[in-house]
Amino acid sequence: MGAGHRPADRYAIGAYRSRRVRPGVPGGRPAAAPHSPPRPPRRRPALAPAAARRAVPVPRPRPRPAVGYGPPVSTTTSPTSPTSPAESGRAATPARRKRRVSVPGVRHERPHWDAGAIVAGVDEVGCGSWAGPVTYAAVVLPRDRRIYKLRDSKVLAPVERERLAERVRGFALGVGVGHAGNDEIDRLGLSEARRRAARRAVDALPLRPDVALLDGNWDFLAGYGTHNERLVRGDGRSVSIAAASIVAKVCRDALMAELSPGYPAYGFASNKGYPSPDHVAALEHHGPCPLHRHSWAPIAGRAQLRLFDA
Repeated sequence: MGAGHRPADRYAIGAYRSRRVRPGVPGGRPAAAPHSPPRPPRRRPALAPAAARRAVPVPRPRPRPAVGYGPPVSTTTSPTSPTSPAESGRAATPARRKRRVSVPGVRHERPHWDAGAIVAGVDEVGCGSWAGPVTYAAVVLPRDRRIYKLRDSKVLAPVERERLAERVRGFALGVGVGHAGNDEIDRLGLSEARRRAARRAVDALPLRPDVALLDGNWDFLAGYGTHNERLVRGDGRSVSIAAASIVAKVCRDALMAELSPGYPAYGFASNKGYPSPDHVAALEHHGPCPLHRHSWAPIAGRAQLRLFDA
């Protein structure tokens, strides 16, 4: 086999590949490449003088809109408006995001309605008050009709609450209200007083419920004989609980306004027994009255101070 020809035998072909023999190259090595002169180094183009360079504008960040659900805020300032918090006389506060109001539905009532059960929503008001009763309301709504604009009572204006409470009383299949006075709270404790008020509210219904939807994570109707479901923030998730919260709030507010003329110094018609600044100031000056929960630490401490002062 002459030079420049591949071997015909397959073993010779394997040997040819293993030795990396290249055709036309003596000894299997490539011939040296002819010598080429080195390339000249690349030269960068000369820059123009600094004065002749054109200034490149720097992009400025665009003003971002304020986060929130209110009307758009103008980013421009008028010549007469102050440009700093120090000039305006008030501290700069970050924009608050408006909390979305939950719309209650019938998702928790629907399975029980489909099974033919009577569902009652139960909610309370007045647990955090320093005076007056704790009030519960139980409401049984019809399964085939709806009442619109029901919300948690805390997010409604007083006029809207009263209007909705009147609609609920005429629309619902049953409404029951139960109270536990401040004397019961002092004698039995808040937990037992809440149990009694809740049972009184359900007992006041014209029909016996099979299922009770309770606001919160505590079963205050345990052992009552109903199937109880606890819903945290239930007044924003269930229409039955939202209706009960509105009825309880309106009923207790009316009761405190009715009792207020007997104790005008404490302003129960406006603060409803909660520790507002005016209420706390009246306690400091006059001491507790018979409507206050005397077993509670803030009231008991002020009563002792009055005894020492006397």
